[in-house]
Amino acid sequence: MMDQNKTPLLDAIGEFIHTKPAYFRIPGHRLQKGISSRWTDKVGEEIFAYDVTETPYTDDLHQAEGAIREAQQLLGELYHTDRSFFLVNGSTCGNEAMILAGALEGQEIMIARNAHKSAMMGLIMSGARPVYVSPKVLGEWGIQGGITPEDVERCFKEHPGCRALFMVSPSYYGITSDLKAIAQVCHEHGAMLLVDEAHGGHVYFHEALPQGAIEQGADMCVQSMHKVTGALTQSSVLHVHSSLVDMDRVTSALHIVQSTSPNYLLMTSLDCARYELAMHGREMMQQALALASYAREQINRIAGFACMGTEVAGQAGIAGLDTTRLVITAKKLGLTVSFDPNFRSTLWSFGTARDVLSKYLPYVDVLIGIEPIHVYNEDGTDVKDGLTMDPSFKDMDRVFKAIDKQYHMKAIARTVRYVHSGSNNSLKAFFYTNGETYESKTINFDIVDRVGGGDAFSSGLIYALMENMDPEDVVNFAVASSVMKHSIRGDTNITSVAQIKSLMNNASFDVQR
Repeated sequence: MMDQNKTPLLDAIGEFIHTKPAYFRIPGHRLQKGISSRWTDKVGEEIFAYDVTETPYTDDLHQAEGAIREAQQLLGELYHTDRSFFLVNGSTCGNEAMILAGALEGQEIMIARNAHKSAMMGLIMSGARPVYVSPKVLGEWGIQGGITPEDVERCFKEHPGCRALFMVSPSYYGITSDLKAIAQVCHEHGAMLLVDEAHGGHVYFHEALPQGAIEQGADMCVQSMHKVTGALTQSSVLHVHSSLVDMDRVTSALHIVQSTSPNYLLMTSLDCARYELAMHGREMMQQALALASYAREQINRIAGFACMGTEVAGQAGIAGLDTTRLVITAKKLGLTVSFDPNFRSTLWSFGTARDVLSKYLPYVDVLIGIEPIHVYNEDGTDVKDGLTMDPSFKDMDRVFKAIDKQYHMKAIARTVRYVHSGSNNSLKAFFYTNGETYESKTINFDIVDRVGGGDAFSSGLIYALMENMDPEDVVNFAVASSVMKHSIRGDTNITSVAQIKSLMNNASFDVQR
């Protein structure tokens, strides 16, 4: 047993500073001497002395043999791992490293549909081929629940070559999946379970919280220690506990995704956060649970509000809930929810997207775009099948009414684009509300930058609805907003309401800067 009361990296840097070295190395501020007084006057000077680099005293993250090695060993012992690593590029680099170590170029890896975008970066770097598995949808809350062992097993049967499963637990909402059962499924297929546990570094320290990923059989997991355990922003850790993991591949991957100039303030904060968890973890969690319980009780007393509790366990693939998180719905207050399905063919198939995104529609008030969603006829076909890229008013009225009948929408909108050339397009839109369909004017324009045109339409539509414009003005304002964005470089629509209204009302398309 190691002495968890120690902070080896903090102490080593302190000893190094005490030697009062003649400093000729990076960082350029030379142990606080070159820091701007404007900064030191606000936060003090001493902390900058701890911003050091690799020395015989302070060790080297990429070849740890001294203080950093000991600090990482203390971390591993606390979490009962085979090996644990400090991360200075956030959980992003940890997720990338897990995927790089989990699958080679051309190999398949199962990815949870609610994965952080860093998983996409890992796929790009590794060349691995994603196979997606989707969480269930949690009923009245309209959020993603957990992933079930049955869905994982089904995915392995369809893709027996999958080398690993990468998933999130707990989610941003504190929702956990049955990792123990999922780990068993993965291991039966010779695959690794890789868990993005960014929001779960604290769950190991109290029996009232769900079990952690490592405790349930995950082969690797990543934790954002800065999110809930007191480390500095960008400070995370990677845990390995498995005979299936090639440790050389893990360390090689970390060399790729980690900075060659690791920040010692971040690593020292990890050392100290581990110390606090080891010394006071259960006490801190007990206090957090008590405060969260009180807050949940008080929130549930407010008319129109509801705060999620453990009653969701057993629903939608949910095994447990981190009750230190407060998930609040105010849907009963009449708040409007807008949703843009925004299909991307490079991320998933059209059929899968339809199946997944359609599950959210019962919780949507304003739908922006009509694909990819299911709207069934009595014979099981989709109402939208066969709809042309230039639909008639009659066809759009029919489709809108079918969507409204099935999902009970306050409003629905979609754009129609006419491509005359690579630099010249026309745009119009259809809009449906209160049982009536409206068609906008068609505006012709030259393209400066197309990026953000869809977002500009959505934001214009939402703004017009919030301003209680007439339906004809709502759809024309939204189209004009999108057209204006096409005249601007970048992805932000930096125009005024007056400019959009000027274009909407058929004024000259002359944007003044």
